[in-house]
Amino acid sequence: MIKFITYKSTLFYYDGPKVIEARDEIGGHYLGTVFDSESNGFKYLIVGVNPARLYALRRGEVDLCTLMKESSEFGWYTCETYCLEDPLILQDQGTIPVPDEKLPVEDFYLSEPINQQNPALLEATNRENFVLQLKIQPKDYHQRNRLSVRCHSELIVGLEELFKSVTDQPRTTHEKSAVGLDVVASATPGSLIVLLEASKTDVDIFDPPHRLLIKALEQVDDVVRCTDEVEHIRKIAKNHGVDFAKKFIRILKVLNRSKVDLSYSWAEPRFQSNDSNQFKFSVAKKLVHSMQKRSREILETKTHIVQGSFVSFSQQSGTWGLNTDDGVIKGKIDKDKLHNGLDGLVVGKSYIFECTATHTFGLALTNEEPTLVLQRILED
Repeated sequence: MIKFITYKSTLFYYDGPKVIEARDEIGGHYLGTVFDSESNGFKYLIVGVNPARLYALRRGEVDLCTLMKESSEFGWYTCETYCLEDPLILQDQGTIPVPDEKLPVEDFYLSEPINQQNPALLEATNRENFVLQLKIQPKDYHQRNRLSVRCHSELIVGLEELFKSVTDQPRTTHEKSAVGLDVVASATPGSLIVLLEASKTDVDIFDPPHRLLIKALEQVDDVVRCTDEVEHIRKIAKNHGVDFAKKFIRILKVLNRSKVDLSYSWAEPRFQSNDSNQFKFSVAKKLVHSMQKRSREILETKTHIVQGSFVSFSQQSGTWGLNTDDGVIKGKIDKDKLHNGLDGLVVGKSYIFECTATHTFGLALTNEEPTLVLQRILED
């Protein structure tokens, strides 16, 4: 009887996929190592492997040669393939000892031993994927294990919005794979630890789907390492954009209101360490209170180009409207620059309005959009 297995992932790559994981039709785990490579194909030594021992291999607790030897005692196979995406046809070799020339080198480990007390690293290595761990720590004794579901969800959604503000930026077509987070495990009852995993959309070892998520977290890491000075918020708006700064402020507000620290750790498969950071309640409290006192101060002024057909203008209030693809957008005029208002503009005619939008700390705290102020008019 011919046996088929299906390639699942590459565990080690060097001039080709040298160590692979595969599954059979009933979900059995298989491990393959290259013993001969040709210009267009590879020959693999294949063994069935216990999932627990496979996890041990990923965690650096057992070397590759030892695992292949012990698993081959129950039978082993060879396989020749030119394309891992095709079904892999196994040639049964029985239970005779594997010849030394087909075995991998001794003492080869996929990773350094993983710290068993580090859930993010452990799960990332076991699952062969990016993992993010969130931990919420109440500051007051009477709040212990009593954080509202609303606050819990607001913090998770707030972090996701920060990630998306980076990953949603314009990029090449090749990069536009879906990037999301899925809850894969929660902690024991009464605790406030949540483990999330990046959605996996492909198995390209050179361009994993969570690469953009890592870029986002690196940016968040930089932002979280902050002081309690309001100027840090201005720096965020300058370096990463006012929308990113407003999403950061939204998290600070939740921390201040709920009196909690939010710590997070993230890790990739087979990395020796993870990156851990913390949104501290003490910092959030000072920043929120400082912004409230300085609510009229400018956070950032942005230029906006609005294009559409002219709808209306009120001479008394100085308000105007343009009908755009996103609906009617309204604003005011800068009377110092437009002394004659909008005299001469024709209703229904298309124009391009160059506007400014001034974000203050007060508007950022309430997450409101500033009024568009018309600076210059261009005919379409």
